[in-house]
Amino acid sequence: MRSYLPVFLVCVLFPFFAHAEVRINEVAWMGGNGNANCEWIELYNSDDGAVDISGWSLTVNTTANALLEALYPGDLVIEPYGYYVIARKFSNTATSASTCHPYFENIPAVHLGGIGALNNTALSISLFDTAHTLIDTVSDDTVSWSDYSKANTGNYDTVQRNNTNWTLNAPTPASPNTATSPLPVSSTSTATPSPDATTVKVWDKDQIRSLAIVSPDILYAGVPFTFSSITSPKDARKFKSHTWNFGDFTTSRLSSPTHTYTAPGTYLVHLTVDGDTPIELSKTVTVITPSLSIRRLTNGDLEITNTGTTKLDISAFTIVGTDTFVIPSHSIILANAKITLPTSIVQDAHGIFTPNNTLIASVVDASLTPQMTFAAKKTIPPPASYVNPSISLSPASTTPPVFELSTTTPTVSASSVSIAATTTRSFPAYVTLIILLTIAIGASLIKTRLQ
Repeated sequence: MRSYLPVFLVCVLFPFFAHAEVRINEVAWMGGNGNANCEWIELYNSDDGAVDISGWSLTVNTTANALLEALYPGDLVIEPYGYYVIARKFSNTATSASTCHPYFENIPAVHLGGIGALNNTALSISLFDTAHTLIDTVSDDTVSWSDYSKANTGNYDTVQRNNTNWTLNAPTPASPNTATSPLPVSSTSTATPSPDATTVKVWDKDQIRSLAIVSPDILYAGVPFTFSSITSPKDARKFKSHTWNFGDFTTSRLSSPTHTYTAPGTYLVHLTVDGDTPIELSKTVTVITPSLSIRRLTNGDLEITNTGTTKLDISAFTIVGTDTFVIPSHSIILANAKITLPTSIVQDAHGIFTPNNTLIASVVDASLTPQMTFAAKKTIPPPASYVNPSISLSPASTTPPVFELSTTTPTVSASSVSIAATTTRSFPAYVTLIILLTIAIGASLIKTRLQ
C-alpha cells in the first residue's frame, strides 16, 4: 500500500518552487494501443526537487481542457527527473474500456481522466501552474501534427522532445524518450534550458535497493496464488515493469500476477523489476497436491478434513452435486482440522474440486464405511435328549439310537470295552447292528471250525 503521509507533509512544510523545470515532454494526440481514445500527455521534471502539480491546468487550442485534481495528497507529485502521464478520460464504450483502461493501468505513473480529447491536425497545448503562470507550451509552430498523423504514418506513434526539436517515435509513456540526448524546453517556455549532455544528472533516489518475493514456500497444485513483491525504497508503481518467470514455462508482466501450478514439483520463481537499474531475485517454491477427504455424515451433512500437515486455503474450490457450490474467499482449513458443510447447501454432493476443476476427493458415505466388529463366542449346548443317550436295539424305538465316539482316550479291559465321551460323534443304530451281527457270525464260524 502506498503511503502518502510523508509526501503530504513535505507538500505542506516545503512548498514546491521548481515550477519552471516541468515541461511537456511527449504527446500521444492520436491515441494509442490501437484505439484513438487512448490519448495522453507526458510531463517531465528536469530538476532535483519534487514538484506537486495538483491544481495545475491544461488548455488545448486556447480552451480550458483539464484541471489536474489530486485524488489524495501526493497523487500528482512528479519526482526529481521523473515522468508523469496525464491520460484522457476514455469513453465508456466497450471498445474504449477494454483497450484504454488496461493500457493506462500498466503505465507506472499515470493520472487517469486528466485531459479531454485532442485534435489530430491542429493542436496547441499549454501548461499552467496554480497561479495560472504559463509553464510550457507546444503548438503548430513546433510540431507538424498533420504530417505526423496516423493517416500519413499508419501507426500510433507519439511526438517527443529531442533537443530543440520534436520528433516522431514509438511511445515511451512515463519513461525516457527514444532520443538519448537531453531534451530542452521549447523556445516559448519560461522554463530553464536543459543542461548539456555531459552534465545531465543521474537521479538514483528511485533506484531499487532491495527486492523481496511475497509467497509461501509451499503451494498447492491446482490452487491459484497471487504473487507480489516488496521493493525498497519506493513502491512498485515507480518502476517500468515487472517480469515474472514461474519456472513452469509460464511468465507474466503484471506487478501482482495470479498463477496456478498444474502439477506437483519444485519450481524456481524468478522476478525482474526494471527500474533505472534492473534488479533480479529468485525463490524456490514447492508445489504439493492438496490432501483432503470428504464424507457424508449420517444426517446428510458433509465433513471436510484437511489431512495434510499445513493449512489449506480452499477458496474457490467447488463441491459438485445436484448443483455446484463455490466455496467463498478466505476459507482456510487448518492442518488436521475438520469443517462441516450443511446438507442444505449442496444436495447429493459427489466430490470436491480445485478451481481448475481437478477432483481432489470423492464423497464417502459414513454409513457405507466398513466397520470391524468383534462379538463374544457363544457355546450352544446340545439338546437334552441327545446328551449321553443309551444304546437301544429295540425295533420299536422311533428315534434311532446313536453310538457316541469319545474324543478322549478310551479305556480297554479284557471283559468289556468302555467308551466315554464329553464331546461326541453319533453313529446310526443300523451300523451298530451290522457290527454286532458280524461279530456273532464270525464267532459262530470259528466255533464250527474248532469242532
